[in-house]
Amino acid sequence: MAVAISCAGMLAAMFLHGGTGGVLPALGLAAVIMVVIALVFVSYAQRFPGAVPVRASVMEAFGHFPSSAVTLIYVSMMVLIGGYELYLCNVALSYVMPPLLAGSVLAVVTASVIVVNLQGQIASLRVQVITTVLVVSMLIAISLAGWSDRTTPEIAEVEKWWLAVPMGIFLFVGVEWASLYVTGPAQLRRQLPAAMLLSIATLALVYGSLSWALGSTLTMDRINGAPLPHMELVTMKGAPGTKLVVVAVSVLALITSLNVGLYGAARITSMLARDAGLPGWFGRINPATGTPVNALTAVVVGVFLVLPWMWMDAARQAVSYVLGINLCIVYGAVLASWLRTASRTGGFYIRALMVGAALSIIVTTGIASMVESVGTYTPVLLAAQVFLIGLLIRAGSAQPRTSADNEVA
Repeated sequence: MAVAISCAGMLAAMFLHGGTGGVLPALGLAAVIMVVIALVFVSYAQRFPGAVPVRASVMEAFGHFPSSAVTLIYVSMMVLIGGYELYLCNVALSYVMPPLLAGSVLAVVTASVIVVNLQGQIASLRVQVITTVLVVSMLIAISLAGWSDRTTPEIAEVEKWWLAVPMGIFLFVGVEWASLYVTGPAQLRRQLPAAMLLSIATLALVYGSLSWALGSTLTMDRINGAPLPHMELVTMKGAPGTKLVVVAVSVLALITSLNVGLYGAARITSMLARDAGLPGWFGRINPATGTPVNALTAVVVGVFLVLPWMWMDAARQAVSYVLGINLCIVYGAVLASWLRTASRTGGFYIRALMVGAALSIIVTTGIASMVESVGTYTPVLLAAQVFLIGLLIRAGSAQPRTSADNEVA
């Protein structure tokens, strides 16, 4: 997920706060924080192999209801990402084909992914790795094209660069999912920490290079005025046919991220229902495929409810704020959980001072983003998110469970 097309959109949003001079410091600080978060996730993966790390960590430290709330924030964030991804993919397709055709292609791709998900199939780890390598290679190539003029970015205002930190953290989201693919003791001790830290370093290099290239080549007006500024860079610097290749890789990235993201969100939602964190309806499983069909249906409906709003600039701005704030809440809860249970949790080269410092920065920048977002649709979106989560948790805790909740009626 960390190289999804939504990350390119969030990188553009960072320029609104940090300017060309503030994006790199914000990204660097976000990467350092993410290293601490990754090590905390490794410690929980070692104690709870195969478990959803967000759920397991907060459950141990704070109990059932806080854990359900944080996990649902994580799931709702994935729904927002799904709607945002579909919009950005439509934007990318529009660079190489008429809008009507772009919409038709996107509809076919999305419908195909949903049908595959309903069959209980997700992209293999090998496919995900190949897609990641292609996207990373593409972004590096775009960055090199932007560096070709050897110009220095125009340093814009950086007074509020720290407001871009939550959005910078978003560029690394999904790194924690690596813990779900590793269960062996040796892998948990050695391979998982190395893989997560290497991923963070790679992403920091890729997005840092791309942000420098954007600032070196495009004006601030052009960066801020384009949902996908890297496509503007390709248009300006790319050879004939380059746009088509970039768009093709972007669509491939959408297919894998949507496939894995929707199914992952549905599995987490279904798990919450079986743990009495949500109404039992969400926990029903198709016995033939093992697919959490009701949860998947709810997630897909949520994505399609979000999608139409993405054509509004104000709505996209609110979503960029909310995604960053959501991650501050989720990752902040995980760090706070580690501090609360540090005597039992331990960890791979983790110290309480490191975790406390990272938590302080996350809380501070998250609150600063919330304050800065007053006057936009962000408070409304956050309030709606909190209301819906509270309603679902209340309904789940009040509803008795039956055996029918674990199968398709």
